[in-house]
Amino acid sequence: DTITASSLNRHPCARSEDVGRSKTTVLAEFLRTTCPDTEVVERQMFFHDDTADDLLDPPPTQVLDAIDSLNPKVSLLHQCLDRGVPVTSSMGAAMHVDASLVRIADISETTICPLASNVRKKLRRRGHSAGVGCVYSLEKHTARPLPPNDDPSYDRGRVRNTLPSSMSIPAVFGFALASDILNRVAAADSD
Repeated sequence: DTITASSLNRHPCARSEDVGRSKTTVLAEFLRTTCPDTEVVERQMFFHDDTADDLLDPPPTQVLDAIDSLNPKVSLLHQCLDRGVPVTSSMGAAMHVDASLVRIADISETTICPLASNVRKKLRRRGHSAGVGCVYSLEKHTARPLPPNDDPSYDRGRVRNTLPSSMSIPAVFGFALASDILNRVAAADSD
């Protein structure tokens, strides 16, 4: 996936001159600069069942999911659950404006969020009804999708409408995801 002009508000490490560049490259450069003690492994792959072994072997300690395409998201969550890899997943941050309605819960406890509902249904078909930490919003959508734009399309997936997002809500989702993962790591370390 690449940085687009319409996604700059969701990528605080990206600048306008990064439009058209790979998101993984931009993030890897940012992390290497700001966190020089961190080992960064950059992988530019589309997640699906057929790439799961390449991306989840050896098993990571934690997985943070921010995939916005339904089938790859469900595939990642299913593969993590099957492998016993702890995973926290971001549901839909687009079309929301009220940060006070952002919640963290298991996928089985989410309500209101259409993406979480679709993920739950697809995970149940794959034999999972719980076990995924989710960041989601209780806010009902207040905006309408925009018509498709000129953002590039990719080998997999379909052309989608652009979902407008406030600059602050994806950031709140990101901090909630980080908080959930840090709490899980701290709890595992104290055992």
